[in-house]
Amino acid sequence: MTLREKYHRGIFIFALFLMAASMSLGKFFLGGSLFIISANWIVEGNFKSKYRLFLSRPSIAILMGLFLIHFVGLLWTPDHSAGWNDLKIKLPLFFIPMVIGTSLPLKKKAFEYLLLTFVGAVFISSIVTTLVVYKIYVPIKPILDIRDASIFVPLIRLSLMTALSVFLLLRWTVRIENYFLKFLSLALVFWFNWFLQNMQSLTGLVILYFGGFILLLTMSFIYRKRIFSIVLCSLFAIAGIFGVLTVNRMYSTFFTIHPIDSEQLDTLTLRGHKYDHNFKSAMIENGNPVMTYYCWNELDSAWNSRSKIIFDRGKDTNGNPISITLLRYLASKDWRKDANAIAQLSDKEIAAVERGATNALDSVRSPVERRLYQVCWELYHYSHGANPSGNSVTMRIELAKTAVNIIKQNPWIGVGTGGQQKSFENHYQLSGSRIEKEWQWLHAHNQFLSIGVCLGIPGLIYFIFSIWFVPHSMKRWRSYLYLAFFIVFLLSFLDDDTLETSQGIGFFIFFNVLFLYMMPRGSAFNLDKE
Repeated sequence: MTLREKYHRGIFIFALFLMAASMSLGKFFLGGSLFIISANWIVEGNFKSKYRLFLSRPSIAILMGLFLIHFVGLLWTPDHSAGWNDLKIKLPLFFIPMVIGTSLPLKKKAFEYLLLTFVGAVFISSIVTTLVVYKIYVPIKPILDIRDASIFVPLIRLSLMTALSVFLLLRWTVRIENYFLKFLSLALVFWFNWFLQNMQSLTGLVILYFGGFILLLTMSFIYRKRIFSIVLCSLFAIAGIFGVLTVNRMYSTFFTIHPIDSEQLDTLTLRGHKYDHNFKSAMIENGNPVMTYYCWNELDSAWNSRSKIIFDRGKDTNGNPISITLLRYLASKDWRKDANAIAQLSDKEIAAVERGATNALDSVRSPVERRLYQVCWELYHYSHGANPSGNSVTMRIELAKTAVNIIKQNPWIGVGTGGQQKSFENHYQLSGSRIEKEWQWLHAHNQFLSIGVCLGIPGLIYFIFSIWFVPHSMKRWRSYLYLAFFIVFLLSFLDDDTLETSQGIGFFIFFNVLFLYMMPRGSAFNLDKE
């Protein structure tokens, strides 16, 4: 290798490391790494050998085709400005397969250090996010929701990277000989697991446990490592059983309804004021109806004597009416909603209501239990006609219904690249959607549906073909690394439109081409020690 070739090879490897680190630490450096790696490829030259390698790998053209079909989609888009912006975001789908796919594989040590850099960056991002959650570090941007605590990358993207990091760490735990490094890898596995639970990331936990079970089960069939597979699959199965029991416990807590006999209700509070009862309201907390046994006047005066947030027009820190938050909190304790109930609340509970606590049991529930209970609450009230706006699960249901209807109306060519927003807005106006205007900027939250909306069923078929045929043509179905990545992004596609943001695109295409073209031959394909 000449000095010039070594120089360009060094820049190429530097850009890969920068890309691996920047995915979880900020999109600014991600954009810089994409520019460096592309510019270096052009300046390096040697296009004849690159062209020969390109021809020998048809998978490169297929991956680049994902960008090209979106480019063609500009021909019929109703919004060219949004279309060009979408293409700009998706440019890595064109350049990265061509640049990395026509480059030589990495050496074993560089490849392993590259993966280690990615895991280390995800660890740093998780540490900073945790510091924000516990208010040890307070960023300039206000944190209104736990999901906002991930300041470098959206939490849903960070959860995908965290799950992949766990799979990489498990591989090192098996392969490396040094017991200290084994222990360190396992410690990071436990940290990332705790992090996902503490952040209430159901998407990340589903990918980690369900995806991990599928991954290890698949590898056991491929390599017939029965004892190893049985042990690891058993661990994932036990975790899955605990998960099912937790879901069942939250479901039972919510849906064990405590009925009230409307003919046997007390009519007056202990202070002689009239109770109101709204039997048409479906709102419940821990099985207790919220809108029964409430005396508005007593709540107003009693609450205002203990809190600076005005009862009838104030809001909690989550932006919800404090009156509704208080009613739900008292109902969760199975108390009547009157002045006596306010008097029994401790100062700590008053502060909790002010912060937006709607359920008294949340203080003793784990973060995952709180999130599961919230999902039950969303689904129950959505099924009873409640507005889904602001609730991630029920909004996803509405968004998916909207996307399916749009695909039915435009099955062959879709609405065009960048046409999602206008097509969703038009559908909201015609259908009278329950999603409020402030949330109508959201799209399908499912990558398959997003592709179907923009490019129709033929575009969706090409997309599915590409994510299957490319690893098939490169014989990567026996690779632990590629299978781990494949399961992570496939499950993420079901819950989010991963390829609609620059960091989602970067994560997908970087690891796709890395595990397709950059793995050292014979060293990174399975779990065996070398």
